[in-house]
Amino acid sequence: MRLIVSRVHRGLAWVAMAGFVVQFYLVGATLFGGTTFELHRRLGYLPAVPVALLLILALAGRLGRRPIGLSALLLVLVVVQALLPSFRASVPWLAALHPVNALALMGVTAALGRAPRTAPQGLTSSSACRAAPIDNPLSSEWVARR
Repeated sequence: MRLIVSRVHRGLAWVAMAGFVVQFYLVGATLFGGTTFELHRRLGYLPAVPVALLLILALAGRLGRRPIGLSALLLVLVVVQALLPSFRASVPWLAALHPVNALALMGVTAALGRAPRTAPQGLTSSSACRAAPIDNPLSSEWVARR
């Protein structure tokens, strides 16, 4: 079951990434005269849905500290992303962090999407190392006997 949740979690991360890429495209289209910022503003909250689901899946599926931590970080970054434009009039240098935060969003999302599958329950890295065959040069037994 954890393997399925892990796969859905990674797939959902790529869905969120697609939303962020669309947002970047909409800003580029506006900057080069194609449209206004209105579509970027209206669709800006849409990637928050898969991001919230990422955290829920990571917690419910008990995917481990790294996926849960990155999912929580991603949710915090989305909230910050939504708040930054509101500082345009009062603190413009802070509002200017909006595109920088967008890059952070994409980086964390890529880390979640590229994460390895969760190991089956009961198999830890130390038990996997003990179970490694002697021919594996990364095995601690191979190094010890050499």
